[in-house]
Amino acid sequence: MTGTTVEELAAFKEYCHKRMDDAGVPTHPAGEHSAAGCRIGDRFDILIGERDRLAAALQPFAECCEHIADDEDPEEWAKFRLLVKHYRAARAALDQPT
Repeated sequence: MTGTTVEELAAFKEYCHKRMDDAGVPTHPAGEHSAAGCRIGDRFDILIGERDRLAAALQPFAECCEHIADDEDPEEWAKFRLLVKHYRAARAALDQPT
């Protein structure tokens, strides 16, 4: 970070916190990073955890999509029904409060 001024770093910090505020990330999480004086680290952990939760919820949906080849085949429609089942489970997971 050679050549970066304190003002530039402060502006970047303000930018990051504003983006997280706008995204609804809790402003003062009580995690290990905050205890060490870096609450943005805890805010990033919250975002990363949410991303991982959403990715896991959608994984069965993605896997099922890969196996649907022919929309005229009854077996393929069975796969589609399975896809819908997985989608509903994923949607329920997404609707869970964090």
